[in-house]
Amino acid sequence: MERNVVNVRAEGSALDGEKEMLVAERPRGAFSRQLVLGDNLDTERIEAGYAAGVPPLQSPVAEQANPRKIEITNASHDAHDRQSITA
Repeated sequence: MERNVVNVRAEGSALDGEKEMLVAERPRGAFSRQLVLGDNLDTERIEAGYAAGVPPLQSPVAEQANPRKIEITNASHDAHDRQSITA
């Protein structure tokens, strides 16, 4: 991974030359993919694996991207400056 871009490369094994293949569901040969990750992911904790021909890639959301509450205070202490909003 470099600059929020993950490069995935793999190479499928060659077929056995002694066997005749009638149908092949998985492509053979080399391939590569580039995945551009957003800034809201924690790229320091990315996990990758390989299971049953699938390369899962997991990345948690970065802490600064999580929603948070912001307290709103009224700086005015004078009752004349107060306003009410009906929603």
